[in-house]
Amino acid sequence: MRILLVDGDQSEGTVLAGQLGERGHDVVRCFPSEGHTLCVGARDTSKCPVESLGCDVALIVRDAETESGLREMGAVCAIRRHIPVIEACAESKSPFATWSTPAGTAVIEAVEDFDTGSRPGLVSAIESRLATLPAVIRLGKMPTIAVRHKESRLLLNISLPPGATRAEEESIITWAVRCLREEDPHSSTADVMVQGRGSRV
Repeated sequence: MRILLVDGDQSEGTVLAGQLGERGHDVVRCFPSEGHTLCVGARDTSKCPVESLGCDVALIVRDAETESGLREMGAVCAIRRHIPVIEACAESKSPFATWSTPAGTAVIEAVEDFDTGSRPGLVSAIESRLATLPAVIRLGKMPTIAVRHKESRLLLNISLPPGATRAEEESIITWAVRCLREEDPHSSTADVMVQGRGSRV
C-alpha cells in the first residue's frame, strides 16, 4: 500500500513511517522530513507523490494543540483527488474532520484495515447530480451508485431503477459518467457497469 504521510507532528510521523515501512508499505511525503521548504511538487509536479505516484490512502498525523500548517497541505490535495484520508489523534478542532476517518488508538491497524478502494465522495456527488434529472424525478427512485478506485482506474457501477424508458436509462448513465469525470479527471480510465437495463414495469 502506498501511504501519503501528512505529518504536521513530525516526531510522531517519523515513528509511524518507520512502523509502516517495516510492514512493507511505501510511505511517501509531500515535504522533506526536515526543514520548512515548499512541497516537493511546487516546482516540478513529476515529484509530487499525489500527482505522479498515486496514493492509496493519506494519513494525517497532527498535533491536536497546534494550528494546521503548510506541512498539512498534502491532505487538501488528497481530499481534492478523492484519496481516502485517515487522521491519527483526530479531534473535533481538526480542519480535516469533515473529510477524514479517525484512526483511533491503533493507527497502524486502522490504516491496514481501511477500505482504500471506496470513494463515497464521488458517490455523493453523482447522486446529487442525478437527483435533479427529469428521468429520476419522474421515476421517484434513485439509481444505486457505487464507485471504487483500483490502481489508476475508477470502477463505476450503476443499478438503474425499474420503469425507465430507454432514453431515460441513457440519460442517467450519461450524466453519471459525466459527473464522475468532472469530479475526478485524474484517473486514467473509468470502467462502467450498468445493471437493470430494459427493466420496465
